[in-house]
Amino acid sequence: MNPPYAPLISIVIPTYNRANLIPKAIQSVLDQTYQNWELIIVDNYSDDGTKEVIDSFRDPRISMLLTPRTGSVAASRNFGVQHSKGEWVAFLDSDDWWFPAKLSSVCEVIQNNPDLIYHDLQIVSGPDDAKSYRKTKSRKLKDPIFMDLLLNGNDIALSSVTVRKSIFLKVNGMNESPTFFAVEDYDTWLRIAQITDLFVHIPKALGAYQLHDGNIGKINNFQYLSNALQGYLNDLDKKQLRRYQSLYIYQIARSNYNNLKYSEAMKQLIFVAKFGKLQYRFKSLLMLISNLVFRFILPRKIDFHFEP
Repeated sequence: MNPPYAPLISIVIPTYNRANLIPKAIQSVLDQTYQNWELIIVDNYSDDGTKEVIDSFRDPRISMLLTPRTGSVAASRNFGVQHSKGEWVAFLDSDDWWFPAKLSSVCEVIQNNPDLIYHDLQIVSGPDDAKSYRKTKSRKLKDPIFMDLLLNGNDIALSSVTVRKSIFLKVNGMNESPTFFAVEDYDTWLRIAQITDLFVHIPKALGAYQLHDGNIGKINNFQYLSNALQGYLNDLDKKQLRRYQSLYIYQIARSNYNNLKYSEAMKQLIFVAKFGKLQYRFKSLLMLISNLVFRFILPRKIDFHFEP
């Protein structure tokens, strides 16, 4: 069922050799209670039967575009948007899926004239496991949206986003450079936030993000973030710059801590405890305390206890 104002929503799914995963994504679009949509699947010449799988869904609203594989999923998304007809564009990865009320919930929000809408996703381990994990860390962003995103990190899940097409095109779409690999979505939200604060968060899970070995999101992307975000840092004051740095120093510190590189982690954790956002300060303090306990207090007790 469609509301009185029912804009055409163009859904873009990029894919490559996902014949085993994409049926769930496509079916979740077909199952939407909101029906005024078109689905554009951009395939990088898959050789695993993906085309045959897509062709098996006989719905005139589904189309497939072929484009050479360049290593940039951003290029596939941009290609899909360029061929879309809707006023709004929704992104869905081929290994994720939506719940039936996704588009109808988005369309209710569209009535209030936003520019970008996003929501929570349920994190799952497989296509039939929708309740085993936490939700993605989405939250309501505060004005100015750009500074909130930059200083507090990306809390917008790609497969949750519906964006006004004219806004997406105004920022020239997603950056297709290899240096933005795995962070091209974050960069896009930042550039959109430079021209509009009309971001709306729907505080409920309207889809699922599936964990598996091929997830780009699992890749350690700190170096990509460092390269991609340098151009945004010139206007930050010293306090803001330290807050920004603490987000990514925390990731390095946690990696060092988990790999038992305690001396390196200590300095990094102290920096985050001084300058980071509250949740990272708290986590850093916990790691610092546990490091002290396990390295100095417990060993002494054990040595003392077993002294002859």
